[in-house]
Amino acid sequence: MAGKDILFETEIKLLQELRLIHAIAETGHQINVRRSEKFKVEPLEKKFNISIGTGTEGVFPIANLVKIDHKTPKVSIGNITQTLIFPRSITDYCKSLWKAERTDKFVFSGWMSRKRKKELEHWIREKWGIQRSIHSHKEYLPKIKNHFRLLFGLPEIQIIFNNELKILPSGKGRKFPDKAWDEEYYQNLANSKFVLCPCGNSVWTYRFFEAILCGAIPVVEKTCEAYNGFTYFAFDDPIEELKWDQKIADENFKLCLERITVEPEELNRELEKIVYSNY
Repeated sequence: MAGKDILFETEIKLLQELRLIHAIAETGHQINVRRSEKFKVEPLEKKFNISIGTGTEGVFPIANLVKIDHKTPKVSIGNITQTLIFPRSITDYCKSLWKAERTDKFVFSGWMSRKRKKELEHWIREKWGIQRSIHSHKEYLPKIKNHFRLLFGLPEIQIIFNNELKILPSGKGRKFPDKAWDEEYYQNLANSKFVLCPCGNSVWTYRFFEAILCGAIPVVEKTCEAYNGFTYFAFDDPIEELKWDQKIADENFKLCLERITVEPEELNRELEKIVYSNY
């Protein structure tokens, strides 16, 4: 590529952007970000031994050539379009976390919005007969409590029922730099047989794909086009009928790789075409 580096010149706001930057870093090209954005990628550099620079001189900007449809979702760069674009190092790492014995049956881990709080409380009440309130991260009192939890290194409020049901609210994945990589989150998914996937701002959720990468089977509030072809369960299904199966986990993982990864060689060729066609 005539020695030219690549620059993602805009503010990094979406996880899709971060995962794409990481994937480009795996192609062998030097991907740079604005100096003000560097802190957002540092956890990935440390965890996966990649290098993301901050130089802006003599580099080719690509952010305006990246198209992200968060609602669907779709991520495109040049002629490559995938549901999402994850780097291989993350998918490989998630696969390495798989265990012969999964200690937890049903788990929710992550950001607890008011909508998710309501849906999970309903599911817990209907399926488990547990009348239990879950705090959302937008409620004022938990914010104060969370301040002291973070200050003293204490965990957030959790619901654990007979080691079969775990609700583990966490705000780590909501803001950078923790948004780049939350080790505890992926460990929670890898310990689970089933991961509860209530809707977020859209029907689909990253958690669906991340659960599959970690070998768990998603249990969804609603279905959508992005989930077509995968094997998963629904909140309405009787929990006694949900069985974790190695074959399902393997087939879901294989399909997930097809939907959310691009071979570094293919991405490399597309990047070269993009740069050459614009010079």
